[in-house]
Amino acid sequence: MTIADDDFAAAALEAGWIQPAALEAARRDVEALRAEGQPLSLAQALVKRRCITREQRKKLETRLRLAREKIPERFGAYRLLKKLGEGGMGSVFLAEDSKGQRVALKTLGKALAEDGEARSRFKREARAAIELQHPNIVRAFAVGEEEGLPYYAMEFCDGETIEDMLDRGGKMPMALSLNVALQVAQGLAFAHERGFVHRDIKPGNIFLLRDGHAKILDLGLSKNLKTKQSFHTMDGTALGTPNYISPEQAQGITDLDGRSDQYSLAATLYHMLTGVEPFDAPNPTVTMLGHVNGQLADLQEACPEAPPGLVTVMTRMLAKDPADRYPDLRAVIEEVERIKAGQAPATEPLDPQLSSLGREKARPQAVATFHPALHETASPGHGDSPFREKARHAERQKAPAIPWPWYLVAGGILLLVLAIIAWALGR
Repeated sequence: MTIADDDFAAAALEAGWIQPAALEAARRDVEALRAEGQPLSLAQALVKRRCITREQRKKLETRLRLAREKIPERFGAYRLLKKLGEGGMGSVFLAEDSKGQRVALKTLGKALAEDGEARSRFKREARAAIELQHPNIVRAFAVGEEEGLPYYAMEFCDGETIEDMLDRGGKMPMALSLNVALQVAQGLAFAHERGFVHRDIKPGNIFLLRDGHAKILDLGLSKNLKTKQSFHTMDGTALGTPNYISPEQAQGITDLDGRSDQYSLAATLYHMLTGVEPFDAPNPTVTMLGHVNGQLADLQEACPEAPPGLVTVMTRMLAKDPADRYPDLRAVIEEVERIKAGQAPATEPLDPQLSSLGREKARPQAVATFHPALHETASPGHGDSPFREKARHAERQKAPAIPWPWYLVAGGILLLVLAIIAWALGR
């Protein structure tokens, strides 16, 4: 479906991603190229001018296509109003129930509905959403099936995702970022205490209502530690979103706990404060390797208003080894509350070399390769962690440092010897 230039322009202006002056400049580019026989859409021109990113263009075009798409009038007991989005598992609609209450209706795609395993995962996801009733988790309240398609209804939230806010504004104010992070930590702590790990915390899965209330979305990757059932893919696969994935997830370690979500929440907070996606690289593999072996730029350099106490807390939350992180998110909440009150964190600072949050600008060349042997080691945080063993191994491989003045002495001696030999040969 082709998107008209005027429709795209209106959507981009409404989203706040472009200014009228930039729009007019892009229109002139389109007209000039078309006059030369080179067709160019307004969306392409805006990307070429770097007024928007390719990802923003894709989001707007998807949003416009969904708005035009024809949908059935009803689905079971619900009247469908419009499609809100779609993904690999199915679609989400804005709907009304028999009492006129607006809900978000999530359905499994037709192709997956014939897959027994996909149906089971979808239903487990729905049950998890119903079980986790918390103010900071999107609430689900009905599960059913219509014409062979499983669905569940959840509360409809009026607002936008943190991802949308970052796309529009680049970064978020300190007070708002901390407020959102605290609310998400509250919801995650509740889920962890009931045996659930989310495994995909990121800006796109945090919804901010117009009244400032934050809610966690999408339990599609969540895992019930009590039953050991994964809600998405088979064990042994790297789950999560590359820019926010924990080091243990990136390496395919499956025995995860809430500390993995803790890392992803800190990576999300880093993005909110700096406007920069953590370890953003041309491909997902290199991005994930950054979490395993790389370091982010100093937070205070990227966000000067960040207090030293927050840097201390985030350095520990972003520890490479889960054993070096806070034991749970309740401890993180207490620390952030201290910082908001102008107090110092209660925990000792962590050596930045053990964390993804460094004290200098990130160096891409510091990113190394995966260590498949880690997949067969003990789970993180129990006994001798694979991350600690890897660090010790790297330390053993280091050659002893030689003070730099000795290089000058050695070079001088060598030159003297060569001069004597040359003099002797001349005689």
